[in-house]
Amino acid sequence: MSEKLSPRRVLLIDDDRELTTPLATLLLVAGYEVEMAFDGPTAVETAESFHPDVCLVDVNVPRLNFYDLVRCLRERLDKPPVFANVTPFEERDDWYADAQFDLDFTKPSDPFVVVDQLASFLRIGHSEMRPKGRNERIPRLPSFRRM
Repeated sequence: MSEKLSPRRVLLIDDDRELTTPLATLLLVAGYEVEMAFDGPTAVETAESFHPDVCLVDVNVPRLNFYDLVRCLRERLDKPPVFANVTPFEERDDWYADAQFDLDFTKPSDPFVVVDQLASFLRIGHSEMRPKGRNERIPRLPSFRRM
């Protein structure tokens, strides 16, 4: 796993507690401050008080369309966080580019890989890695299926 970073705030937004809890634990061990939200309205409320640097967003988050969730967070937060898309879908159309995610994970992902990829992304500087235009693809990060 990556070396410890200066504290970064990560908001995990996903209704699947079985996958979210181990990832939250690894992020804590790696030196991140972590909050979890299990639906869209709670995510907005949590983000406004927690001020995350990173939001890992399940595209199937309950009670709020993920487009609306990401748009709302971009509008309400003083400093927009890095947004990572977490989805079970293997194939994507342009729907995820519209939400302007910075990172793309296939669910379920190995939590160790997510933590390492996130650390690399933050270390390199996310503004250099973000897609420049609507048609530019987000880098696809490895996924690991459960046995």
